[in-house]
Amino acid sequence: MSKEKITQLSKEKEKKPKIMIIDDNKEYLSSIERGLITIPQAEGNLILFHYQGQTLEEIIKEIEFQNPTILLFDHHLQEDYSIPEQQIINGLVITEEVKSKFPRITIYS
Repeated sequence: MSKEKITQLSKEKEKKPKIMIIDDNKEYLSSIERGLITIPQAEGNLILFHYQGQTLEEIIKEIEFQNPTILLFDHHLQEDYSIPEQQIINGLVITEEVKSKFPRITIYS
């Protein structure tokens, strides 16, 4: 293996994963933030997205903008019952859309 390739692989290993969490429960997101903020590896690499009835297109745009390595989200995005049921996005729909548009993102839901 060439020295350049070894250097490139070493730099890739040093990169911290960028984690995006999508949830409808603001208190849950706040508790995650409080818990992870103390971990140096999480600094600058944690994106919390509070779902409040955004459309699938808005969510996909935010994912594209944030460019996470790992995406975690709630399958039941309806904690806020003021969101009309027809606006609620099932987690499986997000999974399918993200997998098709961003195959490099690791998804946990």
